[in-house]
Amino acid sequence: MCDEKKDSRLGCRWTLEEDIKMCELRQEGYNFKEIGVMLNRSEKSCATRYSNRGFTLNPLKVLVNLAIIIISVLAGYTLEPSILN
Repeated sequence: MCDEKKDSRLGCRWTLEEDIKMCELRQEGYNFKEIGVMLNRSEKSCATRYSNRGFTLNPLKVLVNLAIIIISVLAGYTLEPSILN
């Protein structure tokens, strides 16, 4: 179980809030090392997550992925948007 008191989020699932914050920070010009410090994640974890989630491809894909996540959370489902690609 992940706990906010831990020094690292190693092994913790990414949250929707973290994904959104990472995208906002990238848009503001922060690099992955800086974002990692802010989110208490590693630089590699942030870069990998950003790339694997398709955030580097286009803004429409980001919106679609986030909409799917939000809808699935509201509906009570655990759904990975990447399986729809």
